[in-house]
Amino acid sequence: MDCDGLRDDHWERIRGFVSGGTKGKRGPRTNNRLFLDALLWMARSGGR
Repeated sequence: MDCDGLRDDHWERIRGFVSGGTKGKRGPRTNNRLFLDALLWMARSGGR
């Protein structure tokens, strides 16, 4: 994992607070950690 992503200990701490499910509008939600990493990257970089 790169240095900008969530560390394993951080992920374990917040895993229970991240909502998730098995079905989404565009398919199954399988990797909430990757999605959260993307959101954090967008917040840090100022991306839209």
